[in-house]
Amino acid sequence: RVCGEWRCRVSAGTSRRDLSYALRTVSIPRCLVVTSRAGASLKTFIDAFGSCVEALDFSSSSYSRPLTDSESRGSVDTSPPPHHLHHRQRPIPHRSHHHHHQQQQHSDPDLKTISSSGSATTAASSHTTTAVVQLGSLLSEVVPPCTELKRLVLSRCPIRDADLVILGPCFNRLQVFDLTDCVDLTSSSLAQIWPFCPSLVALNLTCCRRLADSALERVGSSCRLLRYVNLTMCTGLTDKALAHIGPHCPRLVSLNLSLCAFTDEALAFIGPFCPALESLNLMMCVRVTDAALAHIGPFCSRLRDLNLRGCLLLRDRALAQIGPNCPALQNLGLASCPGLTDAALSYIGPNCPMLQTLDLAYCSRLTDAALAHIGPYCAALLNLDLTECTTMTHAALTHIAGGKCSLLQTLKLRSSGASIGSGGAALIQQLLRDCPNCSIVV
Repeated sequence: RVCGEWRCRVSAGTSRRDLSYALRTVSIPRCLVVTSRAGASLKTFIDAFGSCVEALDFSSSSYSRPLTDSESRGSVDTSPPPHHLHHRQRPIPHRSHHHHHQQQQHSDPDLKTISSSGSATTAASSHTTTAVVQLGSLLSEVVPPCTELKRLVLSRCPIRDADLVILGPCFNRLQVFDLTDCVDLTSSSLAQIWPFCPSLVALNLTCCRRLADSALERVGSSCRLLRYVNLTMCTGLTDKALAHIGPHCPRLVSLNLSLCAFTDEALAFIGPFCPALESLNLMMCVRVTDAALAHIGPFCSRLRDLNLRGCLLLRDRALAQIGPNCPALQNLGLASCPGLTDAALSYIGPNCPMLQTLDLAYCSRLTDAALAHIGPYCAALLNLDLTECTTMTHAALTHIAGGKCSLLQTLKLRSSGASIGSGGAALIQQLLRDCPNCSIVV
């Protein structure tokens, strides 16, 4: 039993007798199945215990695309705590979008997958036609008997449109659907399956680059219970795609649009219709301007997590829409927003006393006065990143020293002017005394 649910890993050597004995022994009402190199073994298991299965996870199966060497070395945990959207992974200048995806690949809280390390010596390659056919055949045999299926994870699997359409009628109870990196899927199949998913709560389409707006045309009207949506790196989508979601999904809690080509108009379909929104990720949405946040702040007072890293067009007035309207804000990512000045933070600190994480890395126009708007007001601050804030001096630290932010756990000053000189060293020592749990990176 793991995290409150029973998990059974079916491998090629697992016999029906072993499975039967194991399930009788622990007397579990439901079972999470994770395939390994399962073929006949999984079919045998499903034939016998299909009614006990609530989740199928193929992300670590022999059918899924192997991780590349870089993914194996730099993989990110895909099971974040609720209401968090990976704020710690900031965009680094002069790196490709592909690298950002590796650092920011995330699933929302209900899109948990069971990670496998993958072979460090196995190069990522496309699956052969035989493997694709085998997966389609396996799914058509093991999914229909799972009458209580609530979670289906096909991350990195070479599933075809035809296979998905066939499975659609089996999704009546499906709540969590993870299609991360299913690069072969197109809009035609997804448009057909949504009417079969009235119970869907969490949807992850990360890196499904072949999808167009038509893929989501019926998702909102058919799946009105949607709360978690991840569209990271769905580069084929335009603003119209969100018109199919926001107006139909008032329960939406988490939305990830990072590394997409959306503009301000897209957010106009979200904020006014989704008052329950708590997490919004716009990392590297380079076409988004201040007007986008005018569609969010006044309507989403419950917002707790906002990632604006790499939104190059944002200016100070963008934060004027957030701070006064979102008092519950806890995590704010502003790294690599070169248009922001000290005035931007004057809208945040005095209005967001629950702020815990603030990322200001690579904000080159911020000066010492920026922290004067944070330290005296944000006593709950836990993590502060000032990396490459070169225009700050050690005087900036006076605004968070002296017990103002005594709960601080992480302070990053790498290549920041705040750590330079004897004055900076003295203030750092004072911070360490005031914040006994703080780790300072210089």
